[in-house]
Amino acid sequence: MWYEKFIDRGLIPDYFLRLAIKIQILNRLKIVNNLNVNINDLFAKGDISSHSKNANKQHYEVPIQFFELILGKHMKYSAGLINSENDSLNLMEVQMLELVSERALIENNQKILELGCGWGSSTLYYAQRFTDSHFTAVTNSDLQKSYIEQKISTLGLNNIQIVKSDINDFSTNQKFDRVFSIEMFEHMKNWSKLLENTYQWLNSTGKLFVHYFCHKNKYYRFSENSNSWMEKYFFSGGSMPNLDIFQILDNPFQIEKVWKVSGINYHKTLEFWYANLKANKNDILKIDFYDDLKQEIHFNRWKVFIIACSELFKLNHGEEFIVGHALLSK
Repeated sequence: MWYEKFIDRGLIPDYFLRLAIKIQILNRLKIVNNLNVNINDLFAKGDISSHSKNANKQHYEVPIQFFELILGKHMKYSAGLINSENDSLNLMEVQMLELVSERALIENNQKILELGCGWGSSTLYYAQRFTDSHFTAVTNSDLQKSYIEQKISTLGLNNIQIVKSDINDFSTNQKFDRVFSIEMFEHMKNWSKLLENTYQWLNSTGKLFVHYFCHKNKYYRFSENSNSWMEKYFFSGGSMPNLDIFQILDNPFQIEKVWKVSGINYHKTLEFWYANLKANKNDILKIDFYDDLKQEIHFNRWKVFIIACSELFKLNHGEEFIVGHALLSK
C-alpha cells in the first residue's frame, strides 16, 4: 500500500496514526455489519491453522530480547487485567493470570495442557503455584521452547513438559483434567476441528478454558488475500470471533459459562507495551531480527501494530472489541 513507506520510516505522527486507525476500524465495522455469513462457513472448514509459518515469523520467532524489552515481568503476550487505576503492567499480568486460574478451575493434582503457550507466562506461573499438578505446554516456536526450558531449569521446576508442534499435527494419547488456551484460537482457521481434537484430549470430567479477544457480537475472518497492512505483516489468516462463538459454532462441548472482560484492560496493557517500546528504542535498534530489514523498520512496524491494537480495544470505552473467557466441559 502507498502508506507503507511512511510507516517504515516512522514519518506519521502518533496523533494522526491513532485518528487514521480509528477511522479504519469504524469503516471495517460498517462492512462487517452488512455481512451475512454462517459462522460454520468461516470457522469450521479446512485445516486447523492455515498460516502457522506466518504467525511464527510475525510473532513467535521474533527475538526474545525484543519481547523482554516491551512485555512485563511474566512475559505475558496477551491482555492483562486492571483492578485499580494505578496498577503496573507487572501487576496486571498477575491479576489476569490469577483470574484465568480461578475461572479455569485449575488446582493441584491435575494434568493440565496449554495450547499455544507463548513465552510460558501461564504455564510457568501455574507450575510454581500448583506444584502437585503436571503441565504440558505446546508451542510451534523453537525460540519459545528453548526460552521456556531455560526458565524451567533456572526455577528448578520438574512438573512441566514443553512440546514443539504445529497445532495441525499435534496429537496425544494422554487424558487431561484441564486444557486451556490464551489468545491462540484467534490465529486458527478451523475452530470446530480444534475443539473436536481438544474434546478427545480431556478425561470424562475434564474442562476446556479459552481466553480470546473478540467483538461483542460480530464475527469475521481476515482475508487471506488482503492488501491490508495489518493482515500482511501481523495477522495473516487470523480471525475475529464474537463473544458467543462457542455457543453457536458446531462443537461437541457443553458451555458452562462465558464471561465478558472489558477491552479497556487490553487497551491499558497495550499502552504499557507502547511506553516500553518508546523507552527502550535505542536497545531495540541494536537487536538482530534475523532478516534483511533495518531495525528501524521493525521498530516502526511494531509501533503501528501496538497502537492499532490499542485503539481497537479502546473503541466505545472498551465495549466494542473485548476479551472473552469461556469454560467448556464434556
